[in-house]
Amino acid sequence: MIRKTLTAAILAASVFAFSVAAGCQPAPLSVETPAYKTPSASTFKAGDSVVAVWSGPMWYEGTVNGPCATGVEVKWTDGSAPSCVTESSIRPNKNLLAGNVKVGDKVLAQWTGNSFYVAEVTKADSGTYSVKYTSDSATKDGLTLSQLRAY
Repeated sequence: MIRKTLTAAILAASVFAFSVAAGCQPAPLSVETPAYKTPSASTFKAGDSVVAVWSGPMWYEGTVNGPCATGVEVKWTDGSAPSCVTESSIRPNKNLLAGNVKVGDKVLAQWTGNSFYVAEVTKADSGTYSVKYTSDSATKDGLTLSQLRAY
């Protein structure tokens, strides 16, 4: 399992490095359709803090710059070049409330730093949560509400 996860991470990093070296920006890929009701275009305004699909299953924190051809332009908090992201791939960057997170819920769970992946809550206990990531079935324990976002 660790080897599979490590191999996937190395492959993703290689693709990213090649894309950057070639002067390309990652384009958001389609992700599974969530049960979340996508806000209308007027919901996201310049300056809004969001979590959005950056590439494949990876979601990152960013700030809305404004509208673009196919959705909303997001300026990434890690300094990467802004990208135009479809509205179905953007969520408000707000912490969840304790009473709103239950076992079985799909959430965006922090992986490292400002990166998030879609995950299912597998355990909720005294303010900490365990999740299983949907992209590779990896699990993570001990997450707090500050590390979870609405999916």
